[in-house]
Amino acid sequence: MKSAVITRQRIIDYIAPELELFKCEHALLFGSRHAQAPLVQHTKWLFDQGSFEKLIISGGCTHGLARPEAQDLADQIIGAGVPARVVLMECRSRNTGENVSFSREMMGSAVRELLLIGKIYAKRRYAMTVRAQWPEIERMTCSTVNYFGVPRDRWWQDPELKRRVMAEIRKVPSYLANGYVEEITVERGYIV
Repeated sequence: MKSAVITRQRIIDYIAPELELFKCEHALLFGSRHAQAPLVQHTKWLFDQGSFEKLIISGGCTHGLARPEAQDLADQIIGAGVPARVVLMECRSRNTGENVSFSREMMGSAVRELLLIGKIYAKRRYAMTVRAQWPEIERMTCSTVNYFGVPRDRWWQDPELKRRVMAEIRKVPSYLANGYVEEITVERGYIV
């Protein structure tokens, strides 16, 4: 039983590494059709904490819908009290790689630090994608929402979170092999 606990801990530590949060001028919120309310609440909280000054919301038309994810999220975030002048939208992307590459295209190479915002099970993939596709980023951190009703260290107890975490584990080798992502190292809560 002890080895199962260690394995579960290693899996979540790899997929969703615990990171120190630090202030960045820019934040990138990865679009989503589900978990929008927790993402909006978390993004508002980060803004209120002074964690970022400009927010890039990235997400295009997915699942056959005509309205971009970024527009849905922007409307809710502005409605929650984040000033519209803070929000930038990237509305073409359909996946994490495009979220990053289109945001980089929109922002140029001047961005050096980036706060990534998204869902717990994609935390490492977000950072690995930025490392591979936005080389100008020198420092990044990631803050995510866990909307599954179980603590991070008990991730396997929620069937949907377990399914998503294990799907991430299966994706990583092919994403690395195809150059979509680049491995990251986490030391003392920081991506190095």
